[in-house]
Formats: sequence, structure tokens, C-alpha cells
Amino acid sequence: LPIYPQLQIITATLPSAEAGLSYRTTITASGGAGAQSLTWSAVNAGSLPPGLALNAAGVLSGTPTTADANATATVKVTDGISTVQKAFQLPVASVSQVMAAAIPPGEPNVQYTPFSLSAKDGVPQYTWSLESGSALPAGLTLTSGGVIEGKPTQSGSVQFSVFVTDSLGGQSAPVQLQMLIQSGTN
Repeated sequence: LPIYPQLQIITATLPSAEAGLSYRTTITASGGAGAQSLTWSAVNAGSLPPGLALNAAGVLSGTPTTADANATATVKVTDGISTVQKAFQLPVASVSQVMAAAIPPGEPNVQYTPFSLSAKDGVPQYTWSLESGSALPAGLTLTSGGVIEGKPTQSGSVQFSVFVTDSLGGQSAPVQLQMLIQSGTN
């Protein structure tokens, strides 16, 4: 019989996952009788987060259905001669959410004190956007970092909708906020 190098799983960590968001990564191994002879599987059906599956080529994919910060994925690979298994941490985050906030009022033609919106869940970094057709009071902008800034140019009460996208591309539902620009508020 030929002597083969020891079979080992070389993937160190798995990328984060998010409930409801498509997921795909490939787990790799080295050694053994060669890549063409490898067969991958989950150690048992319950060892993967719900909605994910591992194919025989080592591709872990699907759409996780449930958030679970403590989820793990235990996989094994065999080359027909030896078998190796490894447990991975695979936390599945909840979809990001905008935290509704009381936005401080501003005053026309007075520099607005920047106000930061906040989000929870998902996987930071967050990117903020206005919902299509929605606008802040004239003269103000929303940065991609979630900061309302600028100098309002006219008074009035304005309703607008914002959403946040996390680093995995998971997007929150739009949340409607309101802001008052009125003389003598500061």
C-alpha cells in the first residue's frame, strides 16, 4: 500500500452566517489519498444549523432558518482510508434592525449637532440608507455610518424612512422616523 500524508481539515474557521440570508463556503482538507478521493459529510444531521447542508465536495450552503449565537457545524471527511472530523463555531446572527430613536430637533440655518442612529443584531459594520422616495429635512444628510448631519434650511416636521444593511448584506425592514426643524428649538 502507498504511504499518504496524514489527512487533515485545513479550514481554520467558517465565515459568519445570518438567518434568512443565503450562505455558501467550501471546507478544505489536505493530505490523505488526494482531493479527488475525499468525501465530506456532517457528523450527524443535527450538527449543522437548520437550513444548511454539506455536500460530498465540502461545500456548506443553504439559508439558515434560525438565529443561534452558539451554533456549531461538525463535519467529517474521508479519503477511503482514514476519516477526520472537526467542529466549527458557526454563529447564525439575527437580521439587523434599526433601533427607533427620538431624533433631536433642529433649527433652520443653524448647524445641526450630528445625531447617530443605532442598530442591533446582524453582523456589524452597518451601512445606513434612506428608503427610496424618502428624504430628510432640506439641508441635512444621512451618512453611510448612520449620522444625520448638516444645516437645515427650512422649518417643518418631516417623516422619513431608513434601513440598515449589515456586513453580510442582510437588510433591516425600513423604519419610519420623524424630525422637527423649528425656530428657537436649540
